[in-house]
Amino acid sequence: MEFLDHLLGLDIEHLIAKYGYWAIVINTFIEGETIQIIAGWAAHEGWLSYWLVVLSGFAGTLAGDQLYYWIGRRWGRPLMHRFPRLEAGCQPAFDFLRRYDNWFILGFRFVYGVRNVAPFACGAAGISVARYTLLNIVAAAVWAIAFATAGYFFGKAIGGLIEEYGLQIVLPTVIGVVVLGVVAARLRARKRMQKVVEID
Repeated sequence: MEFLDHLLGLDIEHLIAKYGYWAIVINTFIEGETIQIIAGWAAHEGWLSYWLVVLSGFAGTLAGDQLYYWIGRRWGRPLMHRFPRLEAGCQPAFDFLRRYDNWFILGFRFVYGVRNVAPFACGAAGISVARYTLLNIVAAAVWAIAFATAGYFFGKAIGGLIEEYGLQIVLPTVIGVVVLGVVAARLRARKRMQKVVEID
């Protein structure tokens, strides 16, 4: 109830300060570009520590993708045989992995449309634990810094709007713009991925 009271009352500064880092870890464990950008903005406003935002995003995304990798490594092939739709969903990731190998592991977080299945596919494809983990650590650090920094500098750009229109108007607008941008990027990436599959 306390969380809802703060949310409905838009006591955002207190809400983010109290729940922000855990929210970052949990959301980035699942996916999290949107929350990492918003958290970077909150760091610019002084509600969160920039480096703790980076660390939280790094921890969440690394843990999530390591877990999905281990699931793929241990149960990937049986699961794909049992669920053909899962195998079809992983196929673009297998295609990218076959073509670009290490570069794909370093960059799949930035490739919308394969992010959710890429770690699972890496495990199912038999990528070694040491190689995947090392590349995943590097990629997670770059990802966490890049999106937190984008949100931080985006916060600078809208600082004047907050002063003029107030947080209650600007915050929902910012969240809406970020979410729409992420959705649009994913739709474009899905179309590009479909073209790659058709070419193959």
